[in-house]
Amino acid sequence: SSARTDKKLRVLYVGALSQRKGMADLFQAMKMLNRHDIQLVLLGSLAAPISFYRSQFPDFEYHQPAPHSEVMQLMSTCDVFVFPSLCEGRGMVQLEALSNGLPVIGTVNATTDEIIQDGVEGFIVPVGSAESIAEKIAWFADHPAERKEMSDRAKIKASSISWSTYNSQLISAIHELLDTSGS
Repeated sequence: SSARTDKKLRVLYVGALSQRKGMADLFQAMKMLNRHDIQLVLLGSLAAPISFYRSQFPDFEYHQPAPHSEVMQLMSTCDVFVFPSLCEGRGMVQLEALSNGLPVIGTVNATTDEIIQDGVEGFIVPVGSAESIAEKIAWFADHPAERKEMSDRAKIKASSISWSTYNSQLISAIHELLDTSGS
């Protein structure tokens, strides 16, 4: 937000801290960047002791899993949301990031066109590419004016995605699962 004075780009990840979610790629990207004007912020459940993560990349701010309101509060202090997952991701947390004005950097597996258009509300990167993640994070750090525009578009996109559509898709998917398992 514009109220902050530290001027560091705050890059947020929310979710389980596992390689399935692309943590190694994210840490590798941060090491490649090696920039003091970029702060990595992680929120989620640990799959290993915190010391393991610090051995991969020491300089991140860590938050334990928290109630929804606290997650939303943390989002409001950040600039960009990164979702490097190797497998399919939950759209919900990405929509919440967008609603807080955070452009999303997501992999082709985890981020769909319905959530963001590449280059409009964020960027879609190849799976397992630390280089691509680093490149996009650097772009946000180096283009504050464009980042602000993307932030505005992110909020518009979030408000335009109909929750009723999202919910009805979710409900039909659950019904399908129940129907097939019962047969």
